[in-house]
Amino acid sequence: WLVAIVAIAGPTWRLEPSPFADDVTPLMILLKADVSMMQPDPAPSRLERARLKIADLGEARKGQPLGLIAYAGSAHLVLPPTRDTATVAQMAAEISPDIMPISGDRLDLALREAVRVLAEGQSGGSIVVLADAVDTDPAALAALRKDISIPVQFLAINAPESSQSDSLRAAAKTLGADVEQIDVEGKDIAAIVRHSASAPITKSGQQGERWQEAGYWLVPLIGLIVLASPLLLILFGVV
Repeated sequence: WLVAIVAIAGPTWRLEPSPFADDVTPLMILLKADVSMMQPDPAPSRLERARLKIADLGEARKGQPLGLIAYAGSAHLVLPPTRDTATVAQMAAEISPDIMPISGDRLDLALREAVRVLAEGQSGGSIVVLADAVDTDPAALAALRKDISIPVQFLAINAPESSQSDSLRAAAKTLGADVEQIDVEGKDIAAIVRHSASAPITKSGQQGERWQEAGYWLVPLIGLIVLASPLLLILFGVV
């Protein structure tokens, strides 16, 4: 009876992954929403092109966690990582410089916010920045480098020959990031999805893990006891 009680109690000593968990890491989108993004190159505006790219990214990562942060002179979480990627695209369509409380370019604040959100999720992830340029204090980005262990990418939302791409490449070099130029054929989105798919997963903190029940290991022992019980009764009866 004691062995049966222990088996029913479900002893356990190790974790097993949940069958509902997967190996897809979140991707945080950082959308620049300063007035420079209203420039008409490329047409109709840089911000509108960024919105369309976010919609393409949501379609390419349908069902995979996607989050959104808007930034200018301040950074604001719009949506934490969600599998409803269509909603991310819808929310991005509502972002403009008019709703941002402070103008400017504080990419450093947006990156810190993205790192915080991904850390709370405890499953790793990556970051992609959609911007036409980076006017953030280089010292602020350099100070941030040591605090970021998450892969970062840039999608340059400007004309290919724009001199503003130089500031993006300089920021990317400081952060150890890659830069993709906006592409009408979708090669940029394919590269971002491929890069984000290779982001490391924090297995130790992955949500969805559970303790593996090991009570079934005692079932054979209980079976042997049950089979031997008539013999034990006879022996005790004789005694």
